Amino acid sequence: MSWIYKVVTSKNPLQMRFTFALWTLDMVRIVIRREFRVQLSRSSVGRLMDQLGLSAQRPLWPAYQQNPGAVTRWLKEDYPLICKDAKTCGALVFFGDEAGVRSDAHSGTT
Repeated sequence: MSWIYKVVTSKNPLQMRFTFALWTLDMVRIVIRREFRVQLSRSSVGRLMDQLGLSAQRPLWPAYQQNPGAVTRWLKEDYPLICKDAKTCGALVFFGDEAGVRSDAHSGTT
């Protein structure tokens, strides 16, 4: 139990040869199977995590490294110029929201 707790709380899944950076119950199942050659069900691993005091967490989605001053300046200075240029050219301005898109991004709980 202490080995599992130590691995889940101190290691990144990438260090355990997974391609995803956040722990899931299925990953913990695989780690247990690799280390102890014991096959547990997903619900058993969930109960085990509960016994260890570990629960699923939802990540927060704040803007990553946002600079509020730069945003204000862009809205007051740059964006009006972009709109003016677009109007002159008869163009439309579109935005693609990439907030929360990261190489280690995930949806759901871990």
